[in-house]
Amino acid sequence: MKIAAIVLNYNDYEGTVSALRRIDGFSCFDHIVAVDNASTDKSGDRIEEAIGKYGLRAELLRNDRNGGYGYGNNRGVRYAAEHFGAQLAVIANPDAEFSEEIVLKMAGVLEKEKDAKAVGAVMHSKNREEEPDSGNLAYEEYIHSGWKRRSPAEGMLNSGPVMRRLFRRRLNYPPEYYIGTAKQSDGSEAEYVQVYAVHGSFLMVDTEAFLETGGYDEKMFLYGEENVLAEKFFRKGYRSFLLKAGYRHGGSVSITGSGMGAVRRQKNRNASENYYYREYLHAGGAVLLMIRIFQAAVIAETAIAAVFRII
Repeated sequence: MKIAAIVLNYNDYEGTVSALRRIDGFSCFDHIVAVDNASTDKSGDRIEEAIGKYGLRAELLRNDRNGGYGYGNNRGVRYAAEHFGAQLAVIANPDAEFSEEIVLKMAGVLEKEKDAKAVGAVMHSKNREEEPDSGNLAYEEYIHSGWKRRSPAEGMLNSGPVMRRLFRRRLNYPPEYYIGTAKQSDGSEAEYVQVYAVHGSFLMVDTEAFLETGGYDEKMFLYGEENVLAEKFFRKGYRSFLLKAGYRHGGSVSITGSGMGAVRRQKNRNASENYYYREYLHAGGAVLLMIRIFQAAVIAETAIAAVFRII
């Protein structure tokens, strides 16, 4: 099967070129597509120059506007499918560092499991000292990488740092769900588990299913795109899986380097969550009002934390 890699750039020339150079030698990728989301720092020009300078086998697409994460990645997946006939696409942030072995394992899951249309891997901080493998991945890393379908009320609780800790067991799959329960035919532990959604910094999708369902919702600019894609797949009877293998994630440089402070990022996150609850989970007015009140408290908490960090 033909596999394409999609790398979205916004004002992150160094990170994007580093990512392109890192995966350029992966034989599993038939095509590599870089998408510039109308960067304001001329990084699109610099990426194009770097592709020629280093002889990278990547093609650069330029968007005429920054339509957000979903808009940029949708165009990349669509281009790879229509122009190159890619049947699978890896969507990866520039600061997601992964191995070719993981990509091949992802493709294996999509080929093996009936109705599997998306697969992710376990994300951990770039500051992690040891290399990740299936034997040393922590529960916190699992629940941030692949999670269960939550009701609007559960999603609200998960958005608050304190409530997320207090209700962790209710809001997430239990530790034993990820480790030690699923077995393969030979009795060994399975290399992956089924989940509702996988993290958007690094995942593989079936391009036909992705485009058939409309891909990411482009009305969402940033945050929460994973839940929308998961819900679209869920309604079609498609399944998503989490591979029990780790990759490094630097922390969304294009977001943290965009000039948005913590409060503004939280407001964007709240807006995306509310859209998902309203348009996809069909939350009623009373529930949405309760969520907005709770989110206001989270904003206040975020603002206070930001002040103390500055001091």
